[in-house]
Amino acid sequence: LQVEMIEMLGAERLVHGRIGALPFTVRRDSTLAAPRIGDTVPLQATAEHLHWFDAATQRRL
Repeated sequence: LQVEMIEMLGAERLVHGRIGALPFTVRRDSTLAAPRIGDTVPLQATAEHLHWFDAATQRRL
């Protein structure tokens, strides 16, 4: 994930970025080390932790 923006939300943070041309947002615990804008961070997730949204309607699939 190429980090573009980080939102601090108290106990967690949202890390926004891209993998290639695809936008991604990752929710992380605020106690974990924060990446910096421009960093490339590896991602690993299981299918039950992924949420997909329709690009046109923004509704969850």
